Amino acid sequence: MHPTEAPALGISLLTQLDDKHALTMQTHMASDCSPAELNAMLDKISAAVDRQALAYRLPGLLRDNAQRKAFLERAAADVDAIDARRREEWVAKNRRGAFKLTPQHKAERDQVMTNIARNKEDFERDKAEIERIEKLLGWGAKE
Repeated sequence: MHPTEAPALGISLLTQLDDKHALTMQTHMASDCSPAELNAMLDKISAAVDRQALAYRLPGLLRDNAQRKAFLERAAADVDAIDARRREEWVAKNRRGAFKLTPQHKAERDQVMTNIARNKEDFERDKAEIERIEKLLGWGAKE
C-alpha cells in the first residue's frame, strides 16, 4: 500500500422494495474520512433508496386506488338501485304511509354505507399519498 493511500471503508445498504425486488447500494470511502463525510454519504444513499422504494410502491397504490374508485362508483349506484327496488316493493305490497326500510333492510343499508365511507376515507388517504409520492419523485400528477 502506498503511504498516502488510506484503506477504504466498504458501505452496503440492502433494502427490500417489494415481494420480488430488493435493492443493494454499495460505495467505498476513505477510512480516514470524517464522521460528517461518512454521515453525508450514508444520507445520500438512504435518500436514493427511499426514493426507489417509493417508485416501487406507487404502481400498487395507483392500482388499488383505481379499484377503490370503481368500487365506490358501483356501490353508490347499487345503493340507489336497492333503495328504488325497496320503494317499488313497498308500493307493490300496498303499504300505507311514507316509505321506510324494514329493520333488516336498514341494517343492511347501514352496513353498506359504513363500507362505502371506509373505502372513501381509504381512497382519499391513498390519493393524498399518491400525490405526495409523485411530487417527491418529480413525476407530477398522472390521470
